Amino acid sequence: MATVKEQLERVEALKAQPNRLNFSTISPIKIGMIGGHGTGPTITQESQTVIDYILRDQVAPGTGQ
Repeated sequence: MATVKEQLERVEALKAQPNRLNFSTISPIKIGMIGGHGTGPTITQESQTVIDYILRDQVAPGTGQ
């Protein structure tokens, strides 16, 4: 398992990439979910629940978008 230090180094390396997307210029931002196999469907469903909760104020009511 990666340590926090390794993950922070990975984040810094990703931030240094020249072709990074500037998400502040993208509208709308679309998030997709795919279940996979094994524990994937369960993890995906729980992830969807968390995303729905976090983005509840940004998602138009009743549209799922």
